[in-house]
Amino acid sequence: MTTEQLQVSARHITGIIRGVDSDNRFQIDQTSPRLEHPINYYAKGNDLIDRLKESIGQSVDLLVGADRVKENHQDDGRISSYWWSIRGEGVQAPPRPIDPRPSEPAPRRDPNDRPPPDLPPNPAALGACHNHAVEFITAGILPVPMGRELIGWIHELRDRFYREVNQAPVMPLHYCYEHDQEREPSKIGKWGHILPKQADDEEDAYCVENRDGWRVFDGSQR
Repeated sequence: MTTEQLQVSARHITGIIRGVDSDNRFQIDQTSPRLEHPINYYAKGNDLIDRLKESIGQSVDLLVGADRVKENHQDDGRISSYWWSIRGEGVQAPPRPIDPRPSEPAPRRDPNDRPPPDLPPNPAALGACHNHAVEFITAGILPVPMGRELIGWIHELRDRFYREVNQAPVMPLHYCYEHDQEREPSKIGKWGHILPKQADDEEDAYCVENRDGWRVFDGSQR
């Protein structure tokens, strides 16, 4: 599946480039939308990589696009469901003009087509994930399932820790990890998001940050 076929649009971010590793992965202190911790992005294209290296230590405006859907995630338009990379710099591109011609049916997918290969893993991070996998197994937290072979289980846990934990993008401040969506500030300074109703006649309920027993109606969180 190409970027154009994904159910998510490219995004503009602003941040300070703190450095770049040997795999041309740039560490960004993202200031807009603001993130609490630095995040790593690969860059597409040698010319772009060279320009970004010259901007280390500076604040830059960047265009980032989704490369592919993460394992065990859906193409649902949520930021956390995709792997992202830097596509360009500067001003936002104008919106794509609407094609007046009727849309053509999407071509049938070749069953022999395979998704693009993963980016080269970071050896130090992969080694740390291997150690965590062994520790979780020996501690009995994630024991070897019945019928599974030890080495294969270690490798599966290592790879999942690397892709789904170590390389997961850092979510915005006040993000709700329980419901996998962003919270918004209320008029009184609380952060929350509305919850789905369990019945048609039920009043609105909110998941409010730092609250015990969140399944409670809160009329002030509007």
